Amino acid sequence: MHPSIRNRIEDKSRSTSTHSKHCYGEFKNVLLTDEEYQKLGEKFSDRDSRIDDLSYYIASKGAKYKDHYKTVLAWARNDAKKVQARPTEPERKILT
Repeated sequence: MHPSIRNRIEDKSRSTSTHSKHCYGEFKNVLLTDEEYQKLGEKFSDRDSRIDDLSYYIASKGAKYKDHYKTVLAWARNDAKKVQARPTEPERKILT
């Protein structure tokens, strides 16, 4: 085996062993590293609920995602955009 290929394989196995993913969510189908799980907890007080939402979605739709951590972040970002797009209470009264 070529030395550069061997080095890449060794680097990859080292990085995966130090960043092993654990199963989370209602159906234990959301894969996150300890660091990712901790970061989600720092960003969101409802971390486990967000992970469960992804878990339910994966289980019910059979969806596959390359990166569950980034998926939770993307969903949170989309949720924030939806909240910003909603008209405020006085605006709703004017519209109706």
